[in-house]
Amino acid sequence: MLCFGSLTVACFVFARRFAAEPGARGWARYSLSIGILQVVLFIVANVTATLDQNGTLTNPPTGLLQRVGIVTGWIWLSLVALHELRALPQPVPDAADNHPRTATA
Repeated sequence: MLCFGSLTVACFVFARRFAAEPGARGWARYSLSIGILQVVLFIVANVTATLDQNGTLTNPPTGLLQRVGIVTGWIWLSLVALHELRALPQPVPDAADNHPRTATA
């Protein structure tokens, strides 16, 4: 439960951050939609589990719903991490680093 909650909060936090960043509106919408999807999947999985425990619904897709939530959340997390890594400034090599070093005895 802590994992689902933390991932969902992260989706909404990044959606707000991306919304304020120029050129990242697509990332904002993507993060917001994944956050909403996480909430919906969590609620539906809990409802189907409760219905199964009460005997109202037999063989519900609770496990499948949980796994869909896990997979979509981790894909979002991986893509955001990749996006942030690519946004880091690339180091510029010094001119001194381009010269071959000579071996000293």
